[in-house]
Amino acid sequence: MQAGTGSYSGSVLKILGRIWSLLFLIVLIIVFSSRGVNLFTLKNLQNIMLASIMIMLVGIGETFVIISGGIDISPMYVVGLSGVFGAILLRDLHAAGYAAGLVVVIGFAATLVISLLPGLVNGLLITKLKVPPFIVTIGTMSIAEGAVLMLTRGQHISGLPSLAGTCGNSFLATYVSEKGFSFFSQPALEGGRAIGIIPVPVLILALVATAMALLLGRTIFGRHVYAIGGNVSAARLSGIPVDRVLVKVYIIAGLMYGFAGMLYVMRFCSASPTAGEPLLMSSIGAVCIGGTSLAGGVGKVGGTVIGALIIAVLQTGLVLMGVSPFWQYIATGSVIIMAVFFDQFKSRFLKE
Repeated sequence: MQAGTGSYSGSVLKILGRIWSLLFLIVLIIVFSSRGVNLFTLKNLQNIMLASIMIMLVGIGETFVIISGGIDISPMYVVGLSGVFGAILLRDLHAAGYAAGLVVVIGFAATLVISLLPGLVNGLLITKLKVPPFIVTIGTMSIAEGAVLMLTRGQHISGLPSLAGTCGNSFLATYVSEKGFSFFSQPALEGGRAIGIIPVPVLILALVATAMALLLGRTIFGRHVYAIGGNVSAARLSGIPVDRVLVKVYIIAGLMYGFAGMLYVMRFCSASPTAGEPLLMSSIGAVCIGGTSLAGGVGKVGGTVIGALIIAVLQTGLVLMGVSPFWQYIATGSVIIMAVFFDQFKSRFLKE
C-alpha cells in the first residue's frame, strides 16, 4: 500500500512538474482578477499578446539553443541590426519611388536574411573553433552593436512607407456593426464601431511558433537537438552530425531574432538600434519559466510561449493596478529565479 502511495505521489509530482507554468499562469490571472483587474477584455487580451510577441520569438530561438546545451547573448543587438537593415532598405527604396508592395516585400525579406548571418557565424565559431557559446555570442553581440550604431548613429530609422505600418497594425478579422466581418483590413467606421479581432502580428507569431514546435518536436533534426543537449559525447558516438546540427540551431535562432526585428518595424513603422536590449533577459526568463532546462536536453516551444505569456500577464496586470515599473522588474526577476529553482528541484527529485 505504501509503495503504491509513493508511486502515485511520484506520478502526481511529475505531472505537476510538467504543467506547473500553465498552473502558475492560471493562478496569476485569478490573483489579478481578485484585485479588480479584468484581463479578459478584448483590448487587454490583445495588449498581452502584442506585449509578448517579441519575447516569444526571441525566446523560441533561445529554446533551440538552450536545449542543445548552449546560450545566446547576441539577440540584444541582432534584433536591432536586422530591423534597422530592413528599415533602411524600406526607406531608401520608398524614396526612390518603387511600388510600396514591392518595397515592403524586399525590406522584410532583407530583415530575415541579415539575421541569418550572426547565427551562421555563431554556429561555425562554436563548432569549428570550439569557442564556448557564451563567449562567441558576446562577441557577436558586440559586433552587431557596433554595426547597428554605425548605420544609425544611434537614431531611429523613420520615413518608411505607410504600408509597412499598415501590415503590422491591421487585423486578421475586423467586425463593424451593421456591416459584419472584413478580413485583413480595417474598414472605415461609416457610422459603425469597428472591432479588431486578431492582430496580424499575432497570426504571424502563431504560424512561426507552430512551425518551430513541429520542427523541434516532430522531426529527426529535433531529436538530434535534444540528444546533443542531453549528452554531446553520446550523440557523437551514435552517429549524429553534431557540428552540422549546432550550426543549424544557431541559424534558426538568428532567424527568430530576424522575425522579432521585422515585427518591430511592422508595428511601429520605424526601426530602433536598441530594439533587442530589453528582450534578452525576458526571453531567457520565458524559456526557463516554460520548463526548458539550462543544463540542456529538456524543453518545448509551447513551454516558452506560456513563459512569455506569464511575463506579459504579470507586467500588464501590474500596469493596470498602477504599480511602479520598478516593481515590475522585481516581480519578473523573482518569477525567473523561482523557475530556475524549480528546474533544479525537478532535476534532483523528479527524474524520469
